Amino acid sequence: MASNLIERLPVHVRVPASTANLGPGFDTLGLALELHNELVLSPSPSGKLEIEIFGDADFTSVARDEHNLVYRAMNRIFSLARVDVPPLRLELTIRAPLARGMGSSASAITAGMAAANASLQTPLDDDLLLQEMVAMEGHPDNVVACAKGGLVACVRSGNKLMYTRTLPHPSLRFVLLIPDYELATMKAREAIPKSVPFRDAVFNLSRVPLVWDRLATGNVEDLSVLMDDRLHQPYRKCLVRQYDIVVGEAEKAGAAAVVLSGAGPTMLAVARTEVAPAVEQAMKGVLDSVGVKCATLIMAGDSEGIRFLD
Repeated sequence: MASNLIERLPVHVRVPASTANLGPGFDTLGLALELHNELVLSPSPSGKLEIEIFGDADFTSVARDEHNLVYRAMNRIFSLARVDVPPLRLELTIRAPLARGMGSSASAITAGMAAANASLQTPLDDDLLLQEMVAMEGHPDNVVACAKGGLVACVRSGNKLMYTRTLPHPSLRFVLLIPDYELATMKAREAIPKSVPFRDAVFNLSRVPLVWDRLATGNVEDLSVLMDDRLHQPYRKCLVRQYDIVVGEAEKAGAAAVVLSGAGPTMLAVARTEVAPAVEQAMKGVLDSVGVKCATLIMAGDSEGIRFLD
């Protein structure tokens, strides 16, 4: 079986970064972004596991052995298929920043499992593969957005995963302010209380379907009000430098709404295409003024999710 796998290599897969929560949609809403990581899976010429990483950032913290998250995700599929894994070479091109609230773990797991499944001629159908991805990552919003592309809403009930999907309106752009410091998801999770007032749960629930409608139709009227949140952002924003000032300056420059991207520290502004550059400059200017290094991106949503390349 391992020899058959080798004959089907190389496999080249591309997956998008993603943002989750989108204000009130905590652990429910996700959006794929037009920023992509890639994996090329091929036989190892040295006869042992090889992992090479390409990208502009410092990736010294990323494991290059059996502990690598992409490799562990692949092994999960090989194990389910009862395949002995031959020595492999993984070439990872990482464009999405790590530990910044842009779905880096979801993209690693999605790429690894998709490549492994393709190399075995898809023993898992799309639904089972997606369930395995979510089971390993733990949260469906980033994973489903990464795997399927577009704007998604997800529910996980026991082992059952349910989701719906649409595309964000083409008139919208997503402006990301990515500070040069990490925020571990675990630390961000610990900032959230174990219970919240009933009125705060209703506050969020009432907004989610309208956020979905606005992002799908491009009608940004009152989007700032609709993307307000009481479940996680009030507790996490103290972990993100200059949060309130960034929000205020971005909205002055024309942003329809500003939220945390996932658990942060990246901040996401929703804007019409024509005002996105001004919003970008306003957000960056806040961190520049206090000496916090940062990067910015303006992008559309990704509509493809997993894509296999020649």
